[in-house]
Amino acid sequence: MFNMKRSLVMLSLLLYQATAFAGGFPLDDEQVRQLLINDSIRTFPGNCPCPYSLKQKKTCFGKRCKVRPCGGRSAWSMTPLGYPSPLCFRTDVSDEMIFQFRQGG
Repeated sequence: MFNMKRSLVMLSLLLYQATAFAGGFPLDDEQVRQLLINDSIRTFPGNCPCPYSLKQKKTCFGKRCKVRPCGGRSAWSMTPLGYPSPLCFRTDVSDEMIFQFRQGG
């Protein structure tokens, strides 16, 4: 499952990269970092990938639902050390990831 998800992420990044370079503007490292973070959050299967993601109460009973940051209940916060977690912050994106993005996969 993780390999299939990773393949889909990389395919979408390749398509974006091809579009960006076709337009004549290369992406700098910060743009690539943000692209990888956005794609990681977008493809996350749950509703609380990052501490700053907003979580809405499941039952509101017709009232306005309260929305609050996920904080310590996010997948990023709860992933054990050594396991893959969503990319949420620029420090989560390594130079190796940027290199792989620029190499096309």
